[in-house]
Amino acid sequence: TARAVMGNDEIAKRMKGTVCGSHHCFPFHNALITASLGNPFYCIGKNAFSLTLISHLNLPDSVEEIGDFAFFDNSFLRTANLGAGVKRIGEGAFGQCTLLKRVEFGPELREIGSRAFYACWTLSEINLPAGVRGIGNEAFGGCLHLSKAILPPRLTVVPHYCFYGANALRDLFMLPPTPPATGTEAFTAEPAAVRLYVPQDSQEQYSQGFWSNFVIRKGIS
Repeated sequence: TARAVMGNDEIAKRMKGTVCGSHHCFPFHNALITASLGNPFYCIGKNAFSLTLISHLNLPDSVEEIGDFAFFDNSFLRTANLGAGVKRIGEGAFGQCTLLKRVEFGPELREIGSRAFYACWTLSEINLPAGVRGIGNEAFGGCLHLSKAILPPRLTVVPHYCFYGANALRDLFMLPPTPPATGTEAFTAEPAAVRLYVPQDSQEQYSQGFWSNFVIRKGIS
């Protein structure tokens, strides 16, 4: 079942549901203000909620996958609580959600697709769960007001253009004990303006190569 709230708890009309393989998907194209999806849905389908008026999103813990472009170009979306069960966020899933300021990721997240949060201009900080192993190209490109990023310990590559245009970045917490490889213009913020926090025992490793361009601060214990 799905529940959508507009203004004074008015239930939104024209709700439709489809089955995508063995998962339930949601092609919602109504003028939703707040979307709260109930169990037992497992997958948000491709383009399911793109171009709506959703401003606040809460996903149930049953959702395991957010499909490609699922919430693309929702220019009114401000907050997104992705629940505890999401393992994969697809390509462009939240791309061009220009007012999206806060995203809460769940502990099961493993993969973030390319351009997943591209041009989320208002996004101010990200804290990626420890289990994340892969981030796609340009995942956070064009996040103009991103000032703080915490990247997880299992990350081995910061890919091409991952933080391209995120020039307001000031505090970067790198939890991987081994410095990740970096793709083309993975960061474009002025290195001298970025405070880099790294594991206590990895300071010497981060003091070499690409990462040495940043201002390395006291290690993370």
